[in-house]
Order: sequence, then structure tokens, then C-alpha cells
Amino acid sequence: MTTHPGLNVALTRFADSTDRVRRDLTRADVLEIAGATRRDEAAVLISTSYVFLAAGLELLVKDCLEATAVEISSRGTKFSELRTSALCLFAGPALDSLQDVRGLKMWSQRSSIFSAAVDASALPSTALQLPLDGRTLRRAHFSSIWEVFGFPLPTLPKPQTSLALEDLADGRNDVAHGTVDPVAFGRLKNAADVARLLQLIEDLGVHLVTTADRYLVTRGFKR
Repeated sequence: MTTHPGLNVALTRFADSTDRVRRDLTRADVLEIAGATRRDEAAVLISTSYVFLAAGLELLVKDCLEATAVEISSRGTKFSELRTSALCLFAGPALDSLQDVRGLKMWSQRSSIFSAAVDASALPSTALQLPLDGRTLRRAHFSSIWEVFGFPLPTLPKPQTSLALEDLADGRNDVAHGTVDPVAFGRLKNAADVARLLQLIEDLGVHLVTTADRYLVTRGFKR
């Protein structure tokens, strides 16, 4: 458990999703032992485990980062108090507007955005933008999250987490996009190996939430 309700909700939802994956893998393990006639069923369960696990991680990251940003703004934090790397979380609409502005108006807009760094007004509680791009999560996403929020290192809890993320992302995309037949994909894996992948992703989820919690407790979001 953490000291912030929003983070606890995010972690609970993640635990529920990983419990489902663990149950599916346990079932797949039983079917693998049952013999050739049930191995296709086991393969499908293994394939869908990749999809559900990736979805659970994506939801956790979104929930955790939103809860963290909302907590920062709910404390009445001012733009001038926020660490500069995190200003982009709350200045999204202004930054987006630069894409369509040219000429002198562009320079005026640029100036106002940089002035926000020393603005004494409170951060908005809406229109938050997160350092995510909608793609399946990989190491680069977590590097970006840590850079923008200014979370304390390490970015990943274990060296092998990076490979686990690549395996999960590639497998999820192959299955979800129909690049590989689910039975064929599942036959390349076994339940025990995917269970180890699950554990690494669970460790990553807990690491993210506990890092965000410590960041809020220590006011790491301030300059």
C-alpha cells in the first residue's frame, strides 16, 4: 500500500489484471500436461496472456501518472515551484498551439510559455498531458516518464526488465494485430516462461507506483 489513495487504486486494478493472467497461465500449464489434444487450448491462453498483461500494464501506467499529476496540482503547487522538466505536463494546450502559429504571434506565444516557468499561479487540475504516445510500452516509454516527472533512479527495477518489456510488446503486437496465429505463437512459449515474464512485469508495476509515492512524499516535483 502507498500513502496516496489514487496510487492504491491504480495498484489494486493492476493486481486484479495480473491475477487473471496468472490464472490463465495456471490453466495453460495444466492443459500442456494433459497431452497433444489440449495443447492448442494452452497455446491460445498463453497468447492472450500477452495481450491482457500488456493492457494491464498500460492501464497501470496511465492511472499512476494521472494520480501523481492530480496530486501535485491538488496541493496548490505553483508553476514557479514545479521542477522545469514537469512543466510540460500542465502546459500541453499552450505547447500544442505552437504547431499552428507563425510570424510574430508565434514569438509572443513562445515568450508566454517560457514566462509560465516563473508564473505564481497554481497549476491547473484539468487538461493534463502524459508522456505517452499510445504505443505498446517499451523501455523508452519509462525513460521518458522518468525524465519528464523527474523520478529518482533507477528507471527499471532489474536489468532483465528491459528484455521483458520488449518480449511483451512484440508478443502483444503480433497477437493483437494478427501478425502471428495465436496457436502458432502460443506453441513457441510455455506457461512457466510466461509466468516469469509476468513476475518481471508485476515487479515493474510495483516499482513505478512506489517510486511515484516516494516522489510525492519527498516533494520531488518541486525545484
